Amino acid sequence: MKTKLIFGGLSAVFVLLASSSHLGLCIVTYLIGFSAAIVLTILLRVAIFKESTFTFSVGLFHYCLNKAIQIAGKYHAWRQRRDINRLKIVQNGVLLRILKLNGKTEYGLKYKLSHVKTREDFVKAHPVTKYAHYANLVQRMTEGATNVLTKEEVLYYGATSGTTGKPSIVPQVRTMFWTQGQYVFMCLRHALNLLPSRLRYGRTMNLLYNPTRLLTKTPSGVYLGPVSAFQRLSYSIWRRDVYTTPPMGFEIADSTAAQYVHTLFGLRHRDLARIDALFASLVYFMFRTMEQNWREMVHDIREGTLNRELKISVEIRIELEKWLNPMPARADELEKEFSQGFDNIGVRIWPKLTLINSIASGSFQQYSAILREKYTKAVKIYTPWYASTEGILGYNEWPEKDGDDVGFLLAVKSVFFEFMPLENSEDTEPATVFAEQVEKGKEYELILTNFGGLYRYRIGDVVRVVDFHGQFPVIQYVHRSSQQLNIRGEKTSEDVLLAAVAHLNNLFSAQHHFSRIVDFTSCESVLLNLKITPAGQGMTPFYVLFLELQGLIEEDREKLETQLGAELDRFLMKSQCKRYGYKYQRDKEGLAPARVLLVVPGSFQRLREFMINTSSTSPSQLKIPRVLFKQPLVDFLRNAIVV
Repeated sequence: MKTKLIFGGLSAVFVLLASSSHLGLCIVTYLIGFSAAIVLTILLRVAIFKESTFTFSVGLFHYCLNKAIQIAGKYHAWRQRRDINRLKIVQNGVLLRILKLNGKTEYGLKYKLSHVKTREDFVKAHPVTKYAHYANLVQRMTEGATNVLTKEEVLYYGATSGTTGKPSIVPQVRTMFWTQGQYVFMCLRHALNLLPSRLRYGRTMNLLYNPTRLLTKTPSGVYLGPVSAFQRLSYSIWRRDVYTTPPMGFEIADSTAAQYVHTLFGLRHRDLARIDALFASLVYFMFRTMEQNWREMVHDIREGTLNRELKISVEIRIELEKWLNPMPARADELEKEFSQGFDNIGVRIWPKLTLINSIASGSFQQYSAILREKYTKAVKIYTPWYASTEGILGYNEWPEKDGDDVGFLLAVKSVFFEFMPLENSEDTEPATVFAEQVEKGKEYELILTNFGGLYRYRIGDVVRVVDFHGQFPVIQYVHRSSQQLNIRGEKTSEDVLLAAVAHLNNLFSAQHHFSRIVDFTSCESVLLNLKITPAGQGMTPFYVLFLELQGLIEEDREKLETQLGAELDRFLMKSQCKRYGYKYQRDKEGLAPARVLLVVPGSFQRLREFMINTSSTSPSQLKIPRVLFKQPLVDFLRNAIVV
């Protein structure tokens, strides 16, 4: 029987190897997998994670997978160190490789890309572009045209989230996966090393949702959809042995039901050490789901059942119920902890919880702050990378750093980078600088050229150069260029709003008006029904900040809204003193004072569900916009205002 288990585990490993682009490295790892020391190690791990499904074969699988990640991660880290002072050479190599690969395409011939020999020639030969430049070409590709933008076959078309604008369709080719894989392995290795060695073999809670309803086939037969859909499909080989949620749990179409199921199965595993999610907001909403539904979950764990109210197909429900058995002792333990409140609940119900592996920088700092203050306290939150549908743009080489200190080392082998100074953003043909020419402390809009056929492409992200590691810039995401309140040309960006909300939270929570700000977004007053325009402001436009508070004292609501609005206005005038900025427009009465509107508890969770149900956005990729431009979203929050 043990022999069968061992060979079953090895079979699973070699299925994984067959799908890996780092086959040679991985095979070397598994050739040493038969020693008595390895077998003893695995048996010890199985003993640590006391659960019936964590068998020897599962332990073997985890051991081999972790060793493969360690070896591949070390190898790519060594290559990175070798190149750390060769930035210009590496980036030139990436550009020339892209141009050589795609120079004979229809697009390459038009712009004579195969004749370009230097990056300076490339900048002269090709304009800075936006997605509209490629839309018709991508449309032709989806209809079956080949050799248009890329020589390589398109594996699938990635659709951007569309939460801050119209979705773009980005061709994904094999070379993109090869070049980005090195950064994935380095970050996975960092995540593993943040766990004590004895906890690296247990199951992970992965808050990945099923966006396959958003997958469509183009007329040419190639899939089109959010990147997370293809991420989910790529996990299908090993998810049975790696994650707390059974395989069929990842097939649930309804995001609310899927969140309940992920949480329920995670709660059954007392020895959970790690939670993975694309964004920190997903972890936050998981804990909110737990807080709202803990009685039902305790009942399900005690009885070995699955809530009948969940919108789950019969087929999936039957498969999930096979994984359920009564756990009265665990249910009693959870009920005791939940009854005492949710302060630091993550560690209280999962004593071995050590790591949350999730993007928690930029606009997600709001959620990571709540996790640190309330739900998980000292549990490490590691933000592995800075990425988009167009490619991995940076990776976190310093896992020990947290919060505002997180910076990303430029992923110089993934794409060719240019940086556009913000003062050039309105120019018809904006001037750019190369990676080794950027200045510390300055902000730039990213321009990239990738293997998927996008050239000198404005992805819309603004970054700040915060340091250098060797010659490589270290960057921080600042905001989306489209995420701005801009009524009179003052351009108040989302990072300013994030700072303003942090200021309001610190000032007013300290005065005990509420415990904390849970979430926020904003809009320009023109999108609001004029019936709620403050008296005396006439038709002069103003900023509106929607806030959801925790621990609000209801009788203070109207007074508190006025005080918050006045403080927001003062903060913006103080921080936005640039020429023609917010203060200038307020002094000239081009803008009326900013106003705060409080929404009822749970409004942002319901807004998220509304966005999922009414858009093509994947639940795993959805981001609450910090500036709203879509009327239905403004109307949704307007109807949630506390009255």
